[in-house]
Amino acid sequence: MGKVLKIRLNINTILFLVMLYPVILFFPNLFGKEVFYLTTPYFFLIFLLLIGIIILKGMFTLNRNYKLIIFLILVVLYNFSSLRYSLPVFFIAYIFLLQIVLNTVRKDEINMKIVELFFYFFILISIPFIFLPQGWNLVGRFVGFIGSPTVYAGIMATMFSIVAKKWELKTWKFAITFIIIGYLIFISKTRLLLIFLVVFPLIKYLLANRMWFTKKRIYVIFLITTISIYPLYGVVTNMFPSLVSIRYEEGSKDKSFGLRLYLNEKLSEDYKDGTITQKLFGKGNEYSRNLVKSEFNADIFPHNDFWRIITDWGIIGFLLFMCFLYILAVKNIDTFYISLIYILLFYSNMVFNIFMMSLLIIFYYNNRKMPVKNEIQN
Repeated sequence: MGKVLKIRLNINTILFLVMLYPVILFFPNLFGKEVFYLTTPYFFLIFLLLIGIIILKGMFTLNRNYKLIIFLILVVLYNFSSLRYSLPVFFIAYIFLLQIVLNTVRKDEINMKIVELFFYFFILISIPFIFLPQGWNLVGRFVGFIGSPTVYAGIMATMFSIVAKKWELKTWKFAITFIIIGYLIFISKTRLLLIFLVVFPLIKYLLANRMWFTKKRIYVIFLITTISIYPLYGVVTNMFPSLVSIRYEEGSKDKSFGLRLYLNEKLSEDYKDGTITQKLFGKGNEYSRNLVKSEFNADIFPHNDFWRIITDWGIIGFLLFMCFLYILAVKNIDTFYISLIYILLFYSNMVFNIFMMSLLIIFYYNNRKMPVKNEIQN
């Protein structure tokens, strides 16, 4: 009898499958086709794989996050409205199963060569799209091979932060890669991620040289600042007018922010008008999305996922989700950087982005021994 080829199932296998997701978007985008119709089927296949692993292994072990997730599941199921808008249910079920599997399978270190390979591959296949019409959307923002400027910029920034976290700031390797990624994010005109890229070296420096600036403290400061983005916007416009008008002609108004500010006020007023039960437990999955859709007769999303979660899941669901993200964020340096980018993408309707959440959870379960501070000090 011949030998049976066995695929070693561990954290790197799942990481590879998740990292493969943006790559499969390359092919339809190359031919000018819609790419995101592949997202749900692809992650649903991974979802089925997770179920199969749990059944085959016959194990159902949970980590310390299980209470938070179970309570969050109850809130999400309480707000179940229709199959058409059931993405939050699939999102929560997916991350629940992913944690169970990663807590069950063989405990291995993440092979960082997988991340580096995909990172350099992303850069390589991005370059020709600069010269192809498929690489740009109708308003002149670079979408690369992904089909969305914010999703593209989010992936590039995430991969860069993971790969470059140990690089010394003064090296040519860091400087050249920083310039390349900075240019790609700049032409995508994703302003919040461009700001993150600018402060990334400062965060690296503070973590390595200032004892007060721990991951926990920086994350909390970053989260509070991000939630306060609308009040801060007026200050930024006065101090850096060219930064906020990057998408528009000189002297013109920031139409994007005008829309977002209106949606922010609309959602906050709607939440305040709710009953006590609705304020605590929410008005239903994707209620805020439907509210905006009815207002504009188009599915343009709320563009503020903080209010989106509060409105849909209530203040209790919001706090549970924020606590869950905090636990993930402060686990190690990888989850720390991924979480910073993830919460910035809350202003780009990406709270239910399974790719970003998958990376957060995968790196949370990484058994790699993290370097001591002297090893990453600049």
